[in-house]
Amino acid sequence: MSKECARFEVDPTMTVGKFIRLEVFGVSSQADWAAMLGISQASASRFDTGNPLSREAMNSIRALVAQRGGKRKVRWRSRPWDDAWLFDVPNEYWAADQLVTAA
Repeated sequence: MSKECARFEVDPTMTVGKFIRLEVFGVSSQADWAAMLGISQASASRFDTGNPLSREAMNSIRALVAQRGGKRKVRWRSRPWDDAWLFDVPNEYWAADQLVTAA
């Protein structure tokens, strides 16, 4: 059985907030993400544009991870949660030649 591969498209505007929302949790709507974290949609928008995550948002994200068994599958790579993602988008994300296996 062969596996098909597709090129992963890097978003040049990726921030920590967008990475966690889109790539780690797969939540497309800022409003839905805000509701999950118990923050305003305006705060979720600020995180997406690169403002640092508040301590409360970080704790809410950690609680969501714990609620889901301590691991989240990232769209392009299956990895356990890493607290470093709260501060920086992983270097692997920026690798332009990264391939993902299509299901």
